[in-house]
Amino acid sequence: MTGVQTCALPIYHTVLTVESVREAGLDVVGVVLVATLRSDDPTRATNAAQIERLTGADVLGCVPFDPGLSVEDGHAGDVVKLIEDHVEVERIIEILNGENLS
Repeated sequence: MTGVQTCALPIYHTVLTVESVREAGLDVVGVVLVATLRSDDPTRATNAAQIERLTGADVLGCVPFDPGLSVEDGHAGDVVKLIEDHVEVERIIEILNGENLS
C-alpha cells in the first residue's frame, strides 16, 4: 500500500497521534493514510509498513491524492470511489462489529 508523501513527517505525526489516542484510553485498531499532495516520493511505498511497525496498528488503507478533492472549496471529488478502491472497508466493518480482531 502507498499513500503518504514524505518520509519522516507523516510517519512521526501518525505515530504521535496513535500514542496520544492510546494514552487517552482508547484502542487504535487501524490507520487509514490519505495523500494530500501529488508526489512521486519513493518513500510512499514503505511508509505504511513503517507506521505498522512503529505503532502496532494495521494500516487499513492508503487513499491516493485526488486533485478534485478540496476541503477549502467544498469539493468532495470522487471520495466514495477512492475509499472503496483503496480502503479495507469490509475489514473496518468487521472490527466495528467485534469480529476478526487479529
